[in-house]
Amino acid sequence: MLAGVIDAKTFQEIEENPTGEIAEAAKLCDALEIRYDLLPAGVKWSHVAENIRGRFPRALLVGTIRLERDGGKFPTEKSLGREALWRDILSAAVKPDFIDIEAEDLDELFPKLAKDFSQSGVRFLVSHHDFQKISSTMELENLIQKAKAVRANGFKTACMSSTWGDFEGLYPFIAQNAPDFELFSLFAMGKTGEESRLKSLAFGANLTYCSLGNAVAPGQIPVKIAKENCKNY
Repeated sequence: MLAGVIDAKTFQEIEENPTGEIAEAAKLCDALEIRYDLLPAGVKWSHVAENIRGRFPRALLVGTIRLERDGGKFPTEKSLGREALWRDILSAAVKPDFIDIEAEDLDELFPKLAKDFSQSGVRFLVSHHDFQKISSTMELENLIQKAKAVRANGFKTACMSSTWGDFEGLYPFIAQNAPDFELFSLFAMGKTGEESRLKSLAFGANLTYCSLGNAVAPGQIPVKIAKENCKNY
């Protein structure tokens, strides 16, 4: 699945021009990630999934409140303050299909929301971001075990590439672990990690992230280009 990211710019452009270039790019996506931390001020978060679902009914929706620590805009020191925000989103009439919970917050934040996930029927994926390096298989195995311990439906790790080919050793890890999750995403960020966003799909990953307009993460490929090149993998 190719996932596009809904941030402030794409949200506003889709609202203002529902048949424009950004909206057409979103229609190419199998999934759309709602980046609540990047939405325009004044937008009621509990209504966003309903808005996006109405415009793109076939897309799987993933909800994320990304911390500054992980490349987002929500203050890291207020991480636990997301509990009430998530609860509001999970109790809305229309909800995301998946919620993204960082591996670092599984011990404190997730237990407070576990009952809400169960009652809402919303699945969740465990994510991790390493902006310094390519994660080792040992690091990834530890993250996988944490995700399995809380019975996560999905797993995502994005790590930073610095040289061509430094991600190559992780493709067998994808093939081994992807079947254990409903959603699985593991790729490298940065210019030298671009290929991994698509090549990972050939080894069993079934979710990768693309741009609808301007990239919101290093190395994101425009969804139209990604769709054209998926057949090469």
